[in-house]
Amino acid sequence: MKKKYFFFVIIVSLFYTFVFGFSSVSSGEENKLNLDQLIDFFVAGEYQEVLDNLSRSQLAVGVLPQEGVFLQIASLLSLGEIDQAAETLKSILDKSYLFTDHLISLLVSDLVQSEQITRAQIWVQLLQDLYSQSPVTFPSTVEVARALTLENPRESLSLITSSLYLAQTEEQRLQAAIIIVANLRETGHFAEAFFFLRHLFYTYPTLSSSETREEASPLLAELEPAGWSPATQLASAEFLIKLGWSETALSILNQLNFSLLSASAKEQFFLLLIQIYLSSGNLDQLSSVLTQMERTLGETDSFLFYSGVLKQRQAYYTQAISIYRYLLSVFPDTPYQYSTYLNLKTCYWVTDIDGYQAILNEMISLFPNRPQFVWELFWFYLQKEQTSSAYEALDLLLSFPERKNQALFWQYKLSNIPSLDPLLSIVQGSYIDYYFVRAWQELEQQGISLSADFLFSPMTEELSLPTHSSHWEKYLFLKKLELWNNAEKELTYLRRIYPQYSAIHWELSDFYREKKDFRKSILHGIYYQQQLPGTAAPRQVWEKVYPDFFLTYIETLCEPFEIDPYLILSLVRAESFFDVQAVSPAGAVGLAQLMPSTAAWMIEIKMVDIPHTEGDYSYLFQPENSLSLGISYLAYLLDLFEGKIYPAICAYNAGPGRVQQWLKENPQDPDYFFEAIPFSETHNYLEKVLVNYFHYSLIYQNHFEPKNLL
Repeated sequence: MKKKYFFFVIIVSLFYTFVFGFSSVSSGEENKLNLDQLIDFFVAGEYQEVLDNLSRSQLAVGVLPQEGVFLQIASLLSLGEIDQAAETLKSILDKSYLFTDHLISLLVSDLVQSEQITRAQIWVQLLQDLYSQSPVTFPSTVEVARALTLENPRESLSLITSSLYLAQTEEQRLQAAIIIVANLRETGHFAEAFFFLRHLFYTYPTLSSSETREEASPLLAELEPAGWSPATQLASAEFLIKLGWSETALSILNQLNFSLLSASAKEQFFLLLIQIYLSSGNLDQLSSVLTQMERTLGETDSFLFYSGVLKQRQAYYTQAISIYRYLLSVFPDTPYQYSTYLNLKTCYWVTDIDGYQAILNEMISLFPNRPQFVWELFWFYLQKEQTSSAYEALDLLLSFPERKNQALFWQYKLSNIPSLDPLLSIVQGSYIDYYFVRAWQELEQQGISLSADFLFSPMTEELSLPTHSSHWEKYLFLKKLELWNNAEKELTYLRRIYPQYSAIHWELSDFYREKKDFRKSILHGIYYQQQLPGTAAPRQVWEKVYPDFFLTYIETLCEPFEIDPYLILSLVRAESFFDVQAVSPAGAVGLAQLMPSTAAWMIEIKMVDIPHTEGDYSYLFQPENSLSLGISYLAYLLDLFEGKIYPAICAYNAGPGRVQQWLKENPQDPDYFFEAIPFSETHNYLEKVLVNYFHYSLIYQNHFEPKNLL
């Protein structure tokens, strides 16, 4: 009986051990946090799922791992639970958590977006106190200061000026300065805002004219220049002319007390008026100003130069030549010397071809470091069929390293018994330009097999990155969560404090590709390549410099037209650098940089089928729409020009009408056509696309065999 009881106890014990023991293990597994799974939920936008999983873990905030706390607070913010997020964040401020600065930054952003600016101020002050050197501190301060500009501009001004010491880059200092301009405007200090903006425009090269115009526009109607000093009036008028506001500048100049000006200020006054009337094409007013200028100042070099310009604009070329020659004889060291010779060259080209040749020789002697005049002289001799003189000009052109390929290629073109030596010299060099590409083509057509291997070097070393830094750990975690702006701040901070780690550019290129900021991805690929020794680079580096973004979609669109997808990639890289938000000064939009009017015409004639609202061109910023339109338009141009690549590419830039005229005027030779393109922009554009096409073909296909150039 005792024996049976003993076995019974053993069995019951084993039962309890297995059942409750395993139950306990199972419960432990259930409570265990799976951070990777939580990150997946967060990235997918399933923030409540993140919170539910954290809740089921039954771990208090104080025991959660740092990443878990971050996910909890970030998820609360994403769900709009700002108060709960703020309370949770307060509970960890006394802990040395790695990501607290970023959590405060995210909270500040959400408070600003929900217009809780006073609370945002409190938190940003805390951020400054606890994390003054964090890469998110100054951007968060700027965010709050901007939000305060309309609500309380004086408070905004106080915040941004007291925080300038936190700015870590020139770009951040400029951001702060622009906020100061806005606050001065909002507090009624219009003149001060205008003068400070003028100072910024000349101090920060990265401040564009369009950005400056945007900030200055609300100020113009409020200015009272009549009370300014003459020097301030002149400086302000000059600033406005640079921004393209000639009428406003003229209004200021008309209020100026001319009698108070010094002789040099009077000359500046006249020169500003000359700029205004030249840009508007008002030659009668220009003539009147020049008459007043001569009466007041006499025959200065500036008076003579612009008198020549006036005659040239009026098509009185012989008179212009006389004035320019007189200017150079009276003022041989004038600062207008170079511009005067350029204008003389143009006048002689129109009126006296022998004089044109003479002035080119004169300019080559006077400006020996400018090879473009040697090239123009060569082209002149070539058109005149003066072969021996053309060869002499090419020999001189060879002395300029930047023009060596051009000179060698044309030596080959002009040779009666073509030798391949000039072409071989070009491809043995390292500078890939139009002439390198054409030399490559010519050699292959002559049966010489060339290898793409010259472009590539092995990837011999592992990338060296500052993995020891806590900022690197932050970056990796924030990138996992696709909190792109926060991750970017950490990575760009690493680039600043560890300039010796060139591989950070490699990482930045990958990062921006993931972020879909393709332009920056290419730029950092280029920055990395530039730090490599020699001109060859690993294929992986070239793929960053010449990326195949959107390739699958491009291949699908190209197939019906039988267009090489790598030609499209080459064109897009030249047009927009893969910036989907690109807008050119002329108004071309999107990846493929089509004018809205061209896109509207294509849709109207059913060349493409893209739903849109008339007058709304936002659809051009969608990559798929822009590529569809761009590829269809290039296909149309290729069909128009019988499949010839050169005129189709030029027409994409300059319009088909112009290109049809160029084809009538120039020989049916691709190189003569290229050199004779009258628009420098189109000439450079064709070269850029062709060089891109060469790189793309070698990197991804190992050969370059385009046909039917012209």
